[in-house]
Amino acid sequence: MGSVFGVDLTSSAKAADAALAAKIMLRGMIEGRFTGRKLSGYFNDARADWRGARRIINGLDRAQEIAAYGRKFHAAIGQVRVSA
Repeated sequence: MGSVFGVDLTSSAKAADAALAAKIMLRGMIEGRFTGRKLSGYFNDARADWRGARRIINGLDRAQEIAAYGRKFHAAIGQVRVSA
């Protein structure tokens, strides 16, 4: 991911920067860079597999708990109305 974002991640703690870490996480999830599993395999027009999506990064470690957080977060952002 260092080459993707033009940052040397092997000799520094730059991946701990929240903004960069979020970019790495999202890009890796979308492209399947961590485990070969992509976000689109779990979320698409026909499927919303909150528990299974945990496999994208960390297998099924704490999958139910993380799925519950995801559902709550998704519901919360669905309630937000943006005014111009």
